[in-house]
Amino acid sequence: MKKRHLIICLCLSGLWPVVGVWGQRPNPEFLDFDRPEAWASKYFTSTSILSSYSPPAIKESGALDLDLEIVDIPKLGDSYRRVGFNGTKLEDLNKSPIFVRPLYLLF
Repeated sequence: MKKRHLIICLCLSGLWPVVGVWGQRPNPEFLDFDRPEAWASKYFTSTSILSSYSPPAIKESGALDLDLEIVDIPKLGDSYRRVGFNGTKLEDLNKSPIFVRPLYLLF
């Protein structure tokens, strides 16, 4: 049974580069670092990167630790929401006031 799992994992790991290519557009547009679209991407990426795991604690074997990380996302004004079409289109970036990520650790 373990040999079968190993073979499946090796086959699937070999397919990751192919899976990444399927989702790409034929002519991707590369944005400069200071464009408004890039700013919005950086803003929401930094919002969704939450704290790391805490230092390991001594737990019983088979214990399950459940946690929730919650971050409030401030509302953006109109000047920050003008990101579409190189800063000319007003986008609706205030969709969610919070970001929640569940964490679980198995020991």
